[in-house]
Amino acid sequence: QAICEYGGPRLPLPLQTRDGKYVLQLPRTRVFVDGNCDNVPGEYSLPRHAAIFANHSATPNARLECWPDLLATGAREYELSGSMWLVASEPIAAGQEIRFDYEAGSQDREYWQPDAVRPLEGDWRGSRMPRVGPPVPADAAPALDVLDAIRRAAGVSRVQRRYFVAPPALTRAVSRVHLAPVTRLPAAQADRRLRELAPLLARSDNKKTWGLLASHLPGWTGSECHMRWIAMGKSKAERPRLQDDQPPAADAGSRRQDKMCGTILRTMQ
Repeated sequence: QAICEYGGPRLPLPLQTRDGKYVLQLPRTRVFVDGNCDNVPGEYSLPRHAAIFANHSATPNARLECWPDLLATGAREYELSGSMWLVASEPIAAGQEIRFDYEAGSQDREYWQPDAVRPLEGDWRGSRMPRVGPPVPADAAPALDVLDAIRRAAGVSRVQRRYFVAPPALTRAVSRVHLAPVTRLPAAQADRRLRELAPLLARSDNKKTWGLLASHLPGWTGSECHMRWIAMGKSKAERPRLQDDQPPAADAGSRRQDKMCGTILRTMQ
């Protein structure tokens, strides 16, 4: 059963400069989800997803799954591929804490520092919290076997995809992630953030980078960010420079970081 997405702004690995407690690298990529927004390259705040509040357990009741995109047509060419979801691995009682193994899937399994004291787990399975927050919608139902539904849908041909109806489990999973709609970033603030982030995250030779940038603009899609950037000037010279159109950095360390980021952004899927 799907619980919620492990979401947040996304960045290339060389830009992880601060705390890594809530950083989650996407499988088979060099991009990470900055769950607590500790590494965002600017003075702005973003909403946190509930998944970052799930604690660690060596005997968890949930796990992380990487879900591929269901559709890859039209505006999807400007969006990032794949997302990480927290999924129940066993029945979870109402009010019971949700925990997953922080080191599961890691090659070195070294989330905890060698000299760190691992937290005592205690009887967390027996604890129950009273229900808080808005009531569950009357039409809400568990989103079961969503990953299998996506994989089946991925086997449909491109021609058939335009007529494909998403499985109810998938529809419920996506619609129940947020208890309230995401507040769209106002256009004026979006423009300021585009000017700040386009030189760092967007490239002219990879449309997917606009999806990376959009993860920093709540309520905006990668396609909308690209169109907004185009509207900022009649010519390329009038618009904010992109990552592949920057003057060379002054020091060797910055040049090396720019080169690494450029390679990741250019090849990102």
